[in-house]
Amino acid sequence: MDRSSNIYMVTLFLNDMELEKLVLLLPYQQTVIQRFTSEGKLLHYALSMEKNRIWMVFYAKNEGDIPGWISCFPICRYGSWQIQCLAQYHLHHKPHSVSLN
Repeated sequence: MDRSSNIYMVTLFLNDMELEKLVLLLPYQQTVIQRFTSEGKLLHYALSMEKNRIWMVFYAKNEGDIPGWISCFPICRYGSWQIQCLAQYHLHHKPHSVSLN
C-alpha cells in the first residue's frame, strides 16, 4: 500500500427504506462494489438489515475523494453517512463460508 494514502471507514445510516426497494437496488449496488474492489478503492463492504446500516472501508489519498465515490452507490441516496480516518486496519483473509442466520 502507498504510504501517502489512508484507510477510511464510511458508515451509512439508511433511512427507513422499504425492503422491496432495497432488494431492487442490490444488483446495481453490487456492480459498484465489484468495480471499486477491482480498482483497489474499496477494501470492505458490509450491509446490516437489522441495523439499517452499511459499512465500507476505502483506500484513498485523501478524505476528499470519498464523497464522490459514495455517491456512485445507488443505496447511499437513501441515508446519511459519516467518514472516519482509521489509525489502524487489519483484514485477515480466510475462505468464505455461508452463514444462514
